Parts: sequence; structure tokens; C-alpha cells
Amino acid sequence: MKIAYFDCFSGISGDMIIGALLDAELKIEILEKELKKLGLSGYQLEVNKVVKKGISATQFKVKIKEKGVERRFKDILNIVEKSGLAEEIKDEIKKIFFRLAQ
Repeated sequence: MKIAYFDCFSGISGDMIIGALLDAELKIEILEKELKKLGLSGYQLEVNKVVKKGISATQFKVKIKEKGVERRFKDILNIVEKSGLAEEIKDEIKKIFFRLAQ
């Protein structure tokens, strides 16, 4: 297992984390394959190389095709539980969302 440490002195967002992981050689095909296991539709992933203030990075965006449905905490947990993701991944996702919900 590899471990990544983020020095978030001024904060970080989910798209920034995914962009950093893609820069660290996460293959977009692997990410797409795992996301399909959630059984969700109506989105498109967009990955671009960008330079901001002299720093090159990978910009990651999730484009929603239509105005989406609002999902509550229970809805998200239900999606994760019903997904085809590995159990240990489901457990980690649930821990993250429990923490965010506090």
C-alpha cells in the first residue's frame, strides 16, 4: 500500500485531491472503472493539464449533464452500500462521509 500526505496549509478540495492523484500516476481509466461501480449516470469526467501562477497541475472536473438530484446523507450511504465496490473501500467511504456529516 502506498500512502500520500497532503500539506493543506490553505485548504484542499476533492477535485484538487483527484488532480494530485492523477499527477501521481493514478490512471483515469481505473478511476472511471471504480466510479461505474457506484451505478450513477449523467456525469462526465474532464481532465486537463493546466498552468496556474507558474505551477503546472492536472485539473479534474466532474461535469453534470443535467441539474442533479439533491442527495442526503442516508442516500449517499445507500448508494455506497449497493455499489459493486470492495467492502474495505465501502467502509472507508462511509467513514469519510460520517466525518463530513458531523
